[in-house]
Amino acid sequence: MRNPLELMKGAIAHFMISPKLFLGIIAVPLIIDLLLFLFQPSKGTGVINIYEWTLFGALAITLAVFNILSGIALIVAANDQTLSVRKAYGQASGFFWRYVGFTIVLSLILFVSFILFIIPAIIVSVWVAFAAFVLVLENARIMESMKRSREYVRGRWWAVFGRSVFIMFVAVVVMAIVTSLGSLISDQKAVTDGLVSLVIALITPFLLLYVYLMYKDIKDSPMVSK
Repeated sequence: MRNPLELMKGAIAHFMISPKLFLGIIAVPLIIDLLLFLFQPSKGTGVINIYEWTLFGALAITLAVFNILSGIALIVAANDQTLSVRKAYGQASGFFWRYVGFTIVLSLILFVSFILFIIPAIIVSVWVAFAAFVLVLENARIMESMKRSREYVRGRWWAVFGRSVFIMFVAVVVMAIVTSLGSLISDQKAVTDGLVSLVIALITPFLLLYVYLMYKDIKDSPMVSK
């Protein structure tokens, strides 16, 4: 498996093969989020406008759906950069409900692990680091994707953990810098929040590609039984 710096370079190189594809995928929920901000119901009027709240509710639900779809579409795009944004979302839609179920099951498992103690939660988090990729790219069922991810991690737990901590640290540093710059540019919270949301959206493909390359390195390793 490549070291953290090689994975970062690889993620950037992977992104640059088809930047329009990745930017197009993340642009969809960003646009919906902007519309949600622009069409917020009037406040302080003492009157409930049913049309405003209906539109706001519809946009909120749409945003939630496309936040999930965009994550799946990024996984699909990472594996096949010949796709268009439309085709990436089209393939993602076929995994929507399974991915929702996967997210719920994974959240419950991590919650129980956290209640037991913090260490088991960390261990389980590393075990399932590649579960989403297995679910989508190997068309596995929910529990099977988690089991297969654990098999991929077996014997490499510390390697996966260390590389995950590294990229999380980089992401935290970037967000801290962006938040500080946002505060300097404007004292309005909305401006800072908007800038942070934009940067999160922009770095998401790189974070996903970083983990995708780890997944590919392990999956293609001779140590992994096919």
